[in-house]
Amino acid sequence: MNGIIQNIDILINKKYEKEVALNRDKLRSIVDSIIFLGHLNIAFRGHRENSQNHPTVEKYSLVNGAGKFVELLNYRIRGGDKVLEHNLNSCAKNASYFSNSSQNELINRCGNYIQNFLISDIKENNFFSIIADEASDCSIQEQMSLIIRFIDCSFDVREEFMDYSLVISNCRGQGYDSAGSVAGHIKDFAKRIKDHND
Repeated sequence: MNGIIQNIDILINKKYEKEVALNRDKLRSIVDSIIFLGHLNIAFRGHRENSQNHPTVEKYSLVNGAGKFVELLNYRIRGGDKVLEHNLNSCAKNASYFSNSSQNELINRCGNYIQNFLISDIKENNFFSIIADEASDCSIQEQMSLIIRFIDCSFDVREEFMDYSLVISNCRGQGYDSAGSVAGHIKDFAKRIKDHND
């Protein structure tokens, strides 16, 4: 003791701030890995994705198809990420962020952050166009993508994939490639947007 008396709320606040900083350090490599895989459009999980097939920390997977996210975290540890290594070696089993549900939650949070950033970029420049396209995935399920096209503050034309959460009255164009049912009279989507802007 150095003879300095501090209020209990100050001590609790300092402890809380220290825990927050430690948790951010633990998550930094994991979130960076999620953004890396998402940016390169690489699947996170393999066809044998379960905890039995996960390699031990810092080791290569002995089973093909254990998942690129888990392999990438181990690659980072082999590359010298001591914070991540300590976290994965000492964390509780339900706090490793290896589980599918943890991955999905972090993916959604990263996606929301990026989308909010893009929306503020688009709103800053006011006007945009919508481009919709649909295709069938490997399970013959119809998938529709929505692209927002706009000119940013550097006067570069940008096209960004996102869901729709913008002020529709600022829409200045619509394009539907292979999404005829959306643009046409069945769904009446294109007409509703045009009517809203008249």
